[in-house]
Amino acid sequence: FFKQEGDRLSDEDLYKFLADMRRPSSVLRRLRPITAQLKIDISPAPENPHYCLTPELLQVKLYPDSRVRPTREILEFPARDVYVPNTTYRNLLYIYP
Repeated sequence: FFKQEGDRLSDEDLYKFLADMRRPSSVLRRLRPITAQLKIDISPAPENPHYCLTPELLQVKLYPDSRVRPTREILEFPARDVYVPNTTYRNLLYIYP
C-alpha cells in the first residue's frame, strides 16, 4: 500500500503510477510504503442468514447469542447517478482501480 493524496491524484496520475510500478525507477523511491495486511473472506451465503448486519452495521433482527459471527450485507453500486443527498453515515470501503 502507498499513501496518496486523493484530492491531488487524477486518473491519469494513477495509471502512470501503476505503469511505473512494473519497472524499477525513481518513482517508487519517492513513495512511502504503508505496512498493511488485507484479509478478505468471500464465500457463498446461506439461503437465510440468521445473524445479519446492514451496511451501517445495524442489526437486522436481534439475536440472542452475541458470540456468533454475523453476516454483513453489502450495497451494490448504483446503475446511474443518484440525486439524493446522503443523510446517514455509512461505513463503506470503496476500491477504485
